[in-house]
Amino acid sequence: MDREKAKEYLKSMLPRYLKTRGILTGGYFNCLNPAHRDSRPMMSFNPKDNTVHCFGCGATYDIFGVLGITCGLSTYAEQFSRACELFLPEEAIQPPQIRTSGIRQVGSRAQPEKAVDYSAYLRECAARVRDTEYFRDIGLSQDIIQKYNLGMDPEFKGANGDTFPAVIIPHGIYGFLAINLEEPEDSAFRLYYGRDSLFNPLIPPDADRLFITFTELEALALLEVKAPVIALGNSANIGELITVMSQLPLNRTCYLVDSGDPDWRGLAEIIRSELTSLGIRCETLSLSYPWQNVAEYLTRDREDFEQRLRNLDRIIHASGKRLPEILRFSAVTDDESFMEPSFLPGIYAICASPGIRRRLIASWVLRADPESMHYIYVSGERDWMLLGQHIYEGSQIVNEKYSLQFPKIELAMTGDISSPGDAALEITNLILARRIKNETENTVLINADRHGNADARWHWYLSLLNELSKRLSALELAVVVFFRKSECELASEVGNQVFRISSVLDCDTAPGSDEEADTMAATILTRENSGEPVSFEIRLE
Repeated sequence: MDREKAKEYLKSMLPRYLKTRGILTGGYFNCLNPAHRDSRPMMSFNPKDNTVHCFGCGATYDIFGVLGITCGLSTYAEQFSRACELFLPEEAIQPPQIRTSGIRQVGSRAQPEKAVDYSAYLRECAARVRDTEYFRDIGLSQDIIQKYNLGMDPEFKGANGDTFPAVIIPHGIYGFLAINLEEPEDSAFRLYYGRDSLFNPLIPPDADRLFITFTELEALALLEVKAPVIALGNSANIGELITVMSQLPLNRTCYLVDSGDPDWRGLAEIIRSELTSLGIRCETLSLSYPWQNVAEYLTRDREDFEQRLRNLDRIIHASGKRLPEILRFSAVTDDESFMEPSFLPGIYAICASPGIRRRLIASWVLRADPESMHYIYVSGERDWMLLGQHIYEGSQIVNEKYSLQFPKIELAMTGDISSPGDAALEITNLILARRIKNETENTVLINADRHGNADARWHWYLSLLNELSKRLSALELAVVVFFRKSECELASEVGNQVFRISSVLDCDTAPGSDEEADTMAATILTRENSGEPVSFEIRLE
């Protein structure tokens, strides 16, 4: 149903609605105005315009105003919707048509030599504003209508001498905008009179943000939800806008509200460039998405509009996690590279028995130059003691003092730390202690053969690696994680490259036992960068 026809029909339902509330319209009845406390019947129904009027307090209401009082509805949109629910439940009512674009100017826009004071005319129009429901249809409250002196001229005279009903939006007392209510909806006929000027140029100095719209109706929609806003009106006002903005504090963000009008987008880019040159933070937003403009947004879903404005900063700066920075990773595919004490940055996973793990680490430590490499070992006390025994025996074989190995490796004391975050912090501090003093490069060795069953260990060490990644994202660091020999599937979830080590002497025996030899051959299975499998042999001291 056409919205205007629906509105007239709903107004005619006022007597019927009053009857449902026990009010007879044939005589006087108690005033419906909550502020009128006189109990004497002073209100009556006027069938000519389908309103009720109180001769005591002067209040006048139509069906929408009465529903606002009886149902506690503060906006016209809510009142209209409730009336439709009561009396037109099966009808689809067209939404209000909001004219915000397609500016047409009257004659020359040259400034008049002498400003014309339109204040008397604007007061007359404001007094007739109740003759139109245009402003209420687009969601504006009576407070906004009165504050900005909005009005109605039922016989506005155009430039060609023709007359038509128009709503009036003042720009101070020296100019105004008239919107022709009889023009086709797609024409959106808008006429400016008097001096060019901004709409609502007085901005509270403490406002931390400011919206700039193209049209006055969009500005009024934002003012309705208490947002600080200036409307440009037309391109002739850009200079005034820049002047006003240059006099405001810089500690605010300015949002240019995109209404979908191509003319406005071009002007907005000019304004953004000028404001940026003044040092003012400026962004262009499609604030009304998915609606065409903020005036329509206010009418269609006021609650969502208000919520979007409340959360605007959080919405604008919301972002998901970016793709990670990928270091150029070169796979280790030969025994010489594998036994080199310094690995390239990345996470390496090694599946091996505890005995092979300790012999491998001992071999790395014995080969390392204390001036350029330092290992941080994440493990428990018992494993640390067994590793020390391996390093001691290896140093005897290569004729080096055991004490020369001390600067090459240290234990991160995470054995008594239950939180992966706390463990990551301790490891980070050990790394930074050397990096800050420009001492040596670090490689982190993590023994993941701890902390309970496979699931528990998996979650603990995955959390640890995530925490380390957060703290050390800026440091190009090599991390080697040791898993049990049977846990290659878990290892593949962690490492850039996975190694599986096996040997005929693959067992978890104590150093010095008859089952161990001075040197041990081991086979390593891994993959190249292309994914092709590769194997090679190493010898462990």
